[in-house]
Amino acid sequence: MSRYSPSLLTQSDINEAAVDCIKTFDAMGLSAAFVGGEACSLYGVGRKANDLDIFVLTNEYGQEELKRLLVGRNTHFYLVPARTPGATYKSIKVDVLLPGAMDIPLFPSSLIEYISPSTLDVRLLPVAPLKLVMLLKLQAWSQHRAAFESRFREKVPMDHRDLSALFEIAEKRRMKVVPLSANDDYIPSSFMDASKRRVREHLVAHPEVRRHWRRLGYDVDTILPLASPSQSRSPQTNLSRAMSASGRVPKTFDVSGLFEALPAAETKKRTSSSRPSRGLFE
Repeated sequence: MSRYSPSLLTQSDINEAAVDCIKTFDAMGLSAAFVGGEACSLYGVGRKANDLDIFVLTNEYGQEELKRLLVGRNTHFYLVPARTPGATYKSIKVDVLLPGAMDIPLFPSSLIEYISPSTLDVRLLPVAPLKLVMLLKLQAWSQHRAAFESRFREKVPMDHRDLSALFEIAEKRRMKVVPLSANDDYIPSSFMDASKRRVREHLVAHPEVRRHWRRLGYDVDTILPLASPSQSRSPQTNLSRAMSASGRVPKTFDVSGLFEALPAAETKKRTSSSRPSRGLFE
């Protein structure tokens, strides 16, 4: 789903479209909050959102029904096919998400944060809780790494930069991700277990983030113990030692245990709709 005609987008364009979304859902009596890139931007990550991911807090409608209602009530919005790689046009892509989509849990509307973007004078925009936004961004990073299509894998560095910025924002708030507080009972244990596996994956890929996950409450020494000096020797070092001991290159070389095994990539179903669902927060 898109809003406006093709144009060169600015953050102001994105935020104006966000206001249109919220006003339309408000008129329908529905609570909604932004996740994904717009949520990161509103929290202060410092980059322009590429699109809008709006999470509607309801189980009364299906995704396609909500899209049709949004288009029917606001002429700024229209349905379009999935974006074609290499397309030269630009428009504001709006993804309408419901509880369970992308594993996003339904949270109480009382936990929505309201933030005024710098491009708007008065209007406050609703955002999902920072803790959830951060864990969903971690999920996006993990899924993009495992993607077959290069256009998704190319997003991995940006995902990591977003996480790095979210670390600073969370630490300024002295926020803890774990243990869960009484307000976090909406987050299922399966989601937190998956997040813990993704934290380990992130630690393997980026050891420098260890202190950040620790500050957020994760027991990183249990999730991924630091390797001892003997364990951290590279294969080349071990090969050199084997050569010096025997005077020749060994026929076999055991490298078992030298590489961290990453958790199996999670797969997602693709649904048939006017716009196929994609990896999280494309």
